[in-house]
Amino acid sequence: MDESKKNHVWKSFLILLKDSRLPWLFIIFKLLLSMGVSQLSLIFPDMTAQILAGDLAVSTITLMVSLMFLQYAATGVSVIVGRMAGAKITLSLRKFMLRKVLSLPIPFYDNNMPDRLISRTTEDTQKLSSYLGDDVPNFPSQIYLFLGTLFILFRYDWRLVALTAVTIPVILLLTFVSGRLGFKWNNRIQIKLAELTGYLAEILANIPLLKVFVQEVKEDQKGQDNIEELYKTKVKYQFITAGLTAADELQGIVTNVVAIVGGAWLVTHEYITLEIWMAYYLYTGNLSRGITEMKLFWERTKAAQGAARRMSEIAMEQDEAAGGNLDLTKQDGGDLCFEQVGFSYGDTQVLRDMTFTIPANKVTAFVGKSGAGKSTVFGLLERFYDPDSGRITMGGESVDAYSLRSWRQAIGYVPQETQLLSGTIRSNITYGLERQVTEEEIIRAAKAANAYDFIMEQKNGFDTETGERGSKLSGGQCQRIAIARALLKDPKILLLDEVTSSLDAEAKAAVEEALERLKDGRTTIMIAHDLSTVRDADQIIVLDDRTVEAAGTHEELIQTSPVYQSLLRAAQPAAL
Repeated sequence: MDESKKNHVWKSFLILLKDSRLPWLFIIFKLLLSMGVSQLSLIFPDMTAQILAGDLAVSTITLMVSLMFLQYAATGVSVIVGRMAGAKITLSLRKFMLRKVLSLPIPFYDNNMPDRLISRTTEDTQKLSSYLGDDVPNFPSQIYLFLGTLFILFRYDWRLVALTAVTIPVILLLTFVSGRLGFKWNNRIQIKLAELTGYLAEILANIPLLKVFVQEVKEDQKGQDNIEELYKTKVKYQFITAGLTAADELQGIVTNVVAIVGGAWLVTHEYITLEIWMAYYLYTGNLSRGITEMKLFWERTKAAQGAARRMSEIAMEQDEAAGGNLDLTKQDGGDLCFEQVGFSYGDTQVLRDMTFTIPANKVTAFVGKSGAGKSTVFGLLERFYDPDSGRITMGGESVDAYSLRSWRQAIGYVPQETQLLSGTIRSNITYGLERQVTEEEIIRAAKAANAYDFIMEQKNGFDTETGERGSKLSGGQCQRIAIARALLKDPKILLLDEVTSSLDAEAKAAVEEALERLKDGRTTIMIAHDLSTVRDADQIIVLDDRTVEAAGTHEELIQTSPVYQSLLRAAQPAAL
């Protein structure tokens, strides 16, 4: 990684730490407690050696016992504070990630799968919080313990430090190799796990498709292959981990052998006393523990590095632009105009030099072949995307002059596949409203949407659960709830996207009747393949070859637009 990329990674990580509002007081308290425990660990070997050498004074033993209980209490409190810090860090990070993900523009979601964003908000936050809440506060105390032990040994006799230094290069090399291997294989496991999670999320969301094409066996085999790949990667990682664990054990044995053999030689040559030798042997435990903890910190740092990088990338993403200061909900608005608008998805141009006017409080319909750009026009009107060229205005003002919040509050959207959330019919009808609504208003909206009768037939009426994505209701029922929601919102601009295309004749008639009430007195913009639904529109805009081919009424386009004539012939007899 070059220097500029490293600086960018650190910058994004620091922004993540700042914006997520971590519980720094808990982290600092955990650090101080860990330092206190390390200080007590520096006292025990010396005092233990004194007692073993024959210092059995009551004051010495009492102090020793008191320090043991103090260390026990400090360690317990440190663990509790560490867990509380970890929980609070997880809470802060997840709140930040949720807030950030919800504030990102639609193009971000076009390039990122939902399961990956879920993983960032759940798994990655857990890894990073464990690292920040436990490993980071402990690390300075382990450094302090290690350096403090070396200082005490040097004060005893410099030869003891020389003996200790023999094992340090080997341990540091082992630490480096272990960290690199741990990061590499953890990353591989995460990739395989993400592949399996993505596969399961996709297949479980399309169970009806799988079953109707009798693909259970084939999809089961694909899933088994993904599971096998994850298993094999984990097995390889376990073998590597076992080897590193064996190396750790060997390092402990070597450290003890050096302490025993080297210490014995120094005692026999009268460089140190037996009491100092015993203290030295006990202090080697501090050294081994300190080095082991530093090694683990390195490994955990490498493991947390991936989670931090992935979360930091999201933290650096730009939020949706808030727009200008004009409030559309408090203004009359006016005509909507596209002025030579061009737009592309990546390298694929979808709209070019598109110019038209949508009159206020009139019904405008967009028709055209699949891929002509109708849905893209809606995406631009909803300000999910910005034009690559040209501009969109309302009442002579660029749409960017209006605040994004007020713009979307002024829009009512009824899609082809109605989007209901799990909850009750009532919560779905009132979804998105920022004002209190009365029961009478809800009932009035439901009646106007031709939804009241079927709602009252339910056991719990408006408190009936809709199920996930409206699974407990029919398509026509879902559409009428969406229309009731739009009626209650009372938008200035109404977007209707193939609302009746997937409904049977009876449901279609009920929905169309409700739509006529919904269109009244507002700017209505429709997308339609069924030309029979747009014959009465005040204006029909025909899209072809990524631009406007013609515009006019049904009668005018029959005479002037070859594309409209072609669409009409393909739609007969339904459109006639």
